[in-house]
Amino acid sequence: MKIKELINLLRQANDVKDIDARREEIVELIPQTAIMIGFDQQNRAHKYDLWIHSLHTVVGLPKDIDDDMLYLAALLHDIGKPDSRVPEEKDGMVIMHYPNHPHRSMELTRDAVIPELLAKGEALSEDEIRRLIYYVEYHDDRVDLGMDHLVRHLAMGVSFGEFQNLMKMQVADAKAHVLIPIVRKRIEVCGQWAGEYGKSQYMMINPAISRQEGGIPYIKETFWGQSYAATDELASVSPLLNTAVEYQKQYYEYLIPYSYWTDKQGRLYIRWSMRDESLVRTVWRYYFCPDGRFTGEEIPRNISNRELLRGDKPDTPVVLITGDTHRHFERLISFVSRFGIIDGELMIILGDAGINYMGGQADDNVKYRLSKLGLKLLCVHGNHEMRPETTGLYKEVEWHGGKVFVEDRYPFLMFAKDGEIYDIAGQKTLVIGGAYSVDKYYRLERGYNWFADEQPSAEIKARVEQQLEKCGWKVDVVLSHTVPYKYQPTDLFIKGLDQSTVDSSTEEWLGKIEEKLQYKQWYAGHYHCDRDVERLKIMYRKVAKFMSDTDLNFEME
Repeated sequence: MKIKELINLLRQANDVKDIDARREEIVELIPQTAIMIGFDQQNRAHKYDLWIHSLHTVVGLPKDIDDDMLYLAALLHDIGKPDSRVPEEKDGMVIMHYPNHPHRSMELTRDAVIPELLAKGEALSEDEIRRLIYYVEYHDDRVDLGMDHLVRHLAMGVSFGEFQNLMKMQVADAKAHVLIPIVRKRIEVCGQWAGEYGKSQYMMINPAISRQEGGIPYIKETFWGQSYAATDELASVSPLLNTAVEYQKQYYEYLIPYSYWTDKQGRLYIRWSMRDESLVRTVWRYYFCPDGRFTGEEIPRNISNRELLRGDKPDTPVVLITGDTHRHFERLISFVSRFGIIDGELMIILGDAGINYMGGQADDNVKYRLSKLGLKLLCVHGNHEMRPETTGLYKEVEWHGGKVFVEDRYPFLMFAKDGEIYDIAGQKTLVIGGAYSVDKYYRLERGYNWFADEQPSAEIKARVEQQLEKCGWKVDVVLSHTVPYKYQPTDLFIKGLDQSTVDSSTEEWLGKIEEKLQYKQWYAGHYHCDRDVERLKIMYRKVAKFMSDTDLNFEME
């Protein structure tokens, strides 16, 4: 069997039996598929073994899709499951979960299946390989209606057809499950994204598509990364653009126009992007009224951005701090675009940075993008991410009186070691990461990543206490992910969640430390809110100067 013959079989099959009858030929062509045959998924959402489930996904696709790679991706989409299984014993039964299986499937497709096919003389173009990997890697990424941020990373950099093909494959994949409520919901949602709703939302998410709104079209990507000559050219399109461009030059030198349009009231909206074209993020939006009046957050015209941040020492780097980013770094990009970067500027992220989350190339792409910002990052360990010491990528190095985990290729990305006490801006700073995931079982049931070592272990706790004994239980600052027990924002707890099932041992332990410890300031993240309680700052979207009352608030998309 040749690859074209296989794809024709996958395209034309009306029944799983049509494909299964030729399983030996398929395994001969792609030996890696043998692991799927007879593999018991041991999960209540599945009624078939892995091989038959994959064939049902193939057969469930429409027959008229103009992309052969989608049919091949449907066959291979779960090939990484056997390597990703995580058992859980529940009521005397073993239930299997598969966190991170889409990424493992992508790795096997990229590193084993494709080289195997190419070695056999099968012709696959670079674009076909790109599409195949895209469909496999993102086949299980959850989307929802009205929540564009969930699909933004799926839609960026691909054509509208490819995005909707992915949604069609998600529908076929879901239909090959047991139709429990969550699966029915997935079919409904992905079906809408694959239709007219998806088309309208995609045009908003991906400004590379030219559209007409109020008479002014979106700027296409040809303007991306161009010099100010391009922005001056744009200013001739509308009188308002001249005002906008001049304002941007004066106050936002790191940004370039990304797209713009007008509404029915004649207001001009502009999206700006970073100059570096590797950062495909919209980072700022504001609008001008027809009379030229700016209607956004006005920066005082008698003070520069650098002075606003750094006071009377505009060339001196400062230490900044913010909450969870969960792999979305718009606020960091916005900070850089507005205030600029001085060599040595440090940003502390209070856990769940999301940099070490998927593993492999996906994480490396994130690190590469972050390298373009120029910021140094110190990341506290959260609960929705891997511990850096378990990835095999990092080494311990000395930094500011303690040890951090650093990867040779990305020395600006530092991950704090729990229990270390650093000298940060002259402040003796203790770091204690980790927390319990209240969405643990939700994640396991849906195949999302969950990390068994999310909370500090007994060894980590003992080490923290030993460090505090050495310094006489006195530090200036504590950086943690979660908070001491008494400071938990109970009003933000998930409604309907039985709190007796929540493991609060980390918070209780932190509470005992807080009672005994002498300190000036405690910073924490985790709870997705910005709130001050006594000497504790819980941070999320705010960016603040470390050990300062100055919050750097600015609008972000």
